[in-house]
Amino acid sequence: MFDNIKATEGFKNSISVAVNSGKLSHALILEGSDDESRFLAATEIASAIMCEGENRPCGVCSHCLKCSKGIHPDLHIVEKADDSAMIKVDAIRALKTTALLFPNEAKKSVFIIRQANLMNPQAQNALLKIFEEPAKHVCFILTCESKSSLLDTVISRATSYTLGESGKISTEKADSKSAELAKELVNIYTSGSEFDFLRKTSAFQKNKTLFKDTVNDIIPIV
Repeated sequence: MFDNIKATEGFKNSISVAVNSGKLSHALILEGSDDESRFLAATEIASAIMCEGENRPCGVCSHCLKCSKGIHPDLHIVEKADDSAMIKVDAIRALKTTALLFPNEAKKSVFIIRQANLMNPQAQNALLKIFEEPAKHVCFILTCESKSSLLDTVISRATSYTLGESGKISTEKADSKSAELAKELVNIYTSGSEFDFLRKTSAFQKNKTLFKDTVNDIIPIV
């Protein structure tokens, strides 16, 4: 599952656990890596949300196949128009209208806002209302290079995931280091050794990417 996504193993594990446990948030923010990788990840997550297979996304059910081809009637892509440098409030108002409708085929409709950082403040504020009172049949996935480009009010109403360092794809070595460190930190924490815990976490002071990857790797463990 999620084999096609260029992201850390921590990201893949966290998303997989959330999807298959039924605890995936109604609003997600995907940051880091490059635009194409973020969009692919968003599409894969949309497939998983709609999937009817046992381990989602199964990749073979009609929902997965239609999502991968971009033809699922319940998958909606919102992005800037070719003649505009930003996503304007009218696009979000149209999204809100569509979100009131029940899905055509799947149990949920998924709206991907690609390069959500291009939403102007009016558009982001228009999105807040539906974030605050979401319908049970709707999910939102926002992609952006960094969530810091979004309003704090938008960030606070969504669950954020980091694919990897912006413009780069995490290597297997980096994934292995964060996964190993995550296990060590959990073991140290449960043992009650505060000194050892502080000593281990000192590595994060100079490596913010390692910190993010390690946090993502800890989530599935605990």
